[in-house]
Amino acid sequence: MNWNYRVVLDKEGALSIREVHYNDDGTPYAYSSNPSTPYGETDDEVRADLVYMLTATTKTTLIQEEMDQIINDNSHIQEAVDLLNNKTTDG
Repeated sequence: MNWNYRVVLDKEGALSIREVHYNDDGTPYAYSSNPSTPYGETDDEVRADLVYMLTATTKTTLIQEEMDQIINDNSHIQEAVDLLNNKTTDG
């Protein structure tokens, strides 16, 4: 699993940069609920984070409603896996 910054078009029509997390197959499974802000413990780390954010502007903009649909579809799969895991561990 990995993540990157992406530009996301939200339900109100605003664009923001968010963290998007992906399954091993590249399908998004989560994204930050609030827009991301640069972070670092040093000036260089903040600059590096800004570079990662700028890279997001070179990728296709993601649409929040479409990501929500994908994530909701995937959550049913995860719920099934969790149920199976509980059944096998509970006996």
